[in-house]
Parts: sequence; structure tokens; C-alpha cells
Amino acid sequence: MKILQTPEKINTIIFDVGHTLLFPDAGFLFQLASPFIKLNEQEFQRIGAITKEKAYRQEPRNPFKLWFSQWMLQAGVRSEDLPGLLLGIQKRHAEKHLWSMPEPDVPQILIDLRDAQYKLGIISNSDGSVGPLLEEFGFDTYFECILDSGVIGIEKPDARIFLMALEKMHSSPEESLYVGDHVLFDIKAAQSVGMQAVLIDPFDVVSDSPAPKIQRLSQLKSILQ
Repeated sequence: MKILQTPEKINTIIFDVGHTLLFPDAGFLFQLASPFIKLNEQEFQRIGAITKEKAYRQEPRNPFKLWFSQWMLQAGVRSEDLPGLLLGIQKRHAEKHLWSMPEPDVPQILIDLRDAQYKLGIISNSDGSVGPLLEEFGFDTYFECILDSGVIGIEKPDARIFLMALEKMHSSPEESLYVGDHVLFDIKAAQSVGMQAVLIDPFDVVSDSPAPKIQRLSQLKSILQ
């Protein structure tokens, strides 16, 4: 297992949002697919994790249609039923942001990190919705800096978005840690500017992570120690 090089020097932690702090509504997706598949929810979610990893590597800038399509097909949905399910996902996202499920202990994790004197920030590739979404969950108050690529016009893995966040937070790369779920856009991009990184991998499907891995955000504390 990889470990952080100098965890005692880290004073700044910057997070991705999607698949890190907030996850897609898995219950809704399973309910949508249930009439067409013969899997239990745990099996369905593991297929989702495996297909996400493949789709995000194949289409890193816009993987969502590919991911949901591969997920549903590999779970057992027939190809002729797929368009209707994709339309259902699209309609649900239009009505309420699909990435709307935080881990239950996220607020306490953020409180503990803030109380431990870590400076906390956000860098997310999104469409301008990250600020309002974090505000909806009451998470926005924990962060000194929230950068949404849809607002600032720069997106990961561009080094400038990481350097911009560090400048706003008066932090140096070598004293900073980035936590995200994407090997290229999160982990390698953060490392390229001199930051350390931790990969969120809930189903342990990434076999070649260039950084330490955790399955739940609650495990971050043990890595920092």
C-alpha cells in the first residue's frame, strides 16, 4: 500500500466533489434498472464502479453517457431498453442534480479536519453548479476556496486550476494534498504541480494507482496520521 511521503507537513487539503464528497443517487439508478436486471444492489453498484473506471479513462472529459450505457448493459439491460433508461437518467438530473448523495459522515469529517487546523478547498470540473450544490448540503462553509471549472474557464488536469487554488489559500504545493477519484484529472494532475494526492476508490477497482487509495473518506484521517 502506498503511503503519503510527508503527512506531518500537510496543512492544506483540497477535494474534488463528484465521487469524492457527493455521489450519484445509486438507489435511484438501481430502482430504474431493477425491472430489466437480475442483480442485487451491491452487485449492481460494483458493476457501476468497474464501468466508471473504464469509461472515465476512455472519455475523460465527457464520460457520462458512455459510463451509464456500459453500466446498464453489463448489468443485464437489453440494448433495446437502454435509450429509455438513459432518458430517465437525463430527466432525473434535470429535475434534481444526480450527484446528490453524500457519505453520511462527511460533515463530521470536514469539522474534524477544520478543527485540526487544515485549510480546506474545492477544485471541481463542473458546469457552474458546484457552489449551489455544496450550499444545498451546508458544505460550503467548510471551504476557504471553491473553484468550479465552469465558472473560471479552466478545468483539470490543467495545472493552472491547482495553482490558482493554492494561491488563493496561501498554500504551497508540498504542504498540500488533493483528494479525488480520477487518476489522470485528479491524482496525476495534482502530483504534476508538486502536491500529494489520495485516490477515492470505493470498490477497489483501480489496480495501478500512483497514489495511496482509500475506499471511504473516513479513512483519510488514518493516512494523515
